[in-house]
Amino acid sequence: MIKTEKTFDLEPIKIFWTGGWDSTFQLLQLLFVQKRRVAPFYIIDEPRPSTGMELLTMEKIRASIRRIDGEIGRLIQPTQFHFVCDIEKQLDITKAYEAIYRRSYLGSQYDWLARFCVQHGISDLQLCIHKDDKAHAVVMDKVIQDANSDTIFIMDSAYSDTDEYAVFKYFAFPLLNLTKVEMEKISRTRGWSEIMANTWFCYNPKRGKPCGVCYPCLYTLEEGLGWRIPKGRHFIARVNQWLWYPLWHPARQVVKKVISRIRR
Repeated sequence: MIKTEKTFDLEPIKIFWTGGWDSTFQLLQLLFVQKRRVAPFYIIDEPRPSTGMELLTMEKIRASIRRIDGEIGRLIQPTQFHFVCDIEKQLDITKAYEAIYRRSYLGSQYDWLARFCVQHGISDLQLCIHKDDKAHAVVMDKVIQDANSDTIFIMDSAYSDTDEYAVFKYFAFPLLNLTKVEMEKISRTRGWSEIMANTWFCYNPKRGKPCGVCYPCLYTLEEGLGWRIPKGRHFIARVNQWLWYPLWHPARQVVKKVISRIRR
């Protein structure tokens, strides 16, 4: 039984939760270790093929947590759902994002997540960038440890004139020092393996299973969790990882630069 008089006196922790490995791991840390109330946010990207699977996954995870500990389950507030198409334009953020993208790959979600925070007055949304993440290299040399936490990092205001600060200053980073494999080991030790096995990662699911071809599937292989890809698609994933993936990103960067020059 948890002591709710302590946890409910504190403001809930805001977290961007997708039902994925990283954000679910942090959700479990907040609930089971820190005994904190959590306010999850999920941004619905309607054209995204995996949206339905992510929504279903989050409900499964909630149910699993309630079965383990009903009191802990009550610490999770209802997820706040918003639509990408409703997020207002913020030209300075988008311009900063595009400048970063020209230097190194960065997912488009970081642009609209930052704009979402501005629109809703959020300045401390937990964003679960981890050690293997492509965005890790973008922020790691421009963060400092939060004065109130041993594990949370925030953007260093000393870099307030940089594009990285303009995009990421609205977030707190709780997993910058962990890899997915390290999260797996911690989860096994704490008895969370069953919950973590329910998390979702594939962008383009096939019959309710990971496709083995999309970027998230290839990243899952790279980051040491290849066991999560079905055996029938594992070989295809390896072939794509060795042959197609190394060529795709450089080609994409060239196309991006050409388009940028044309627009000028």
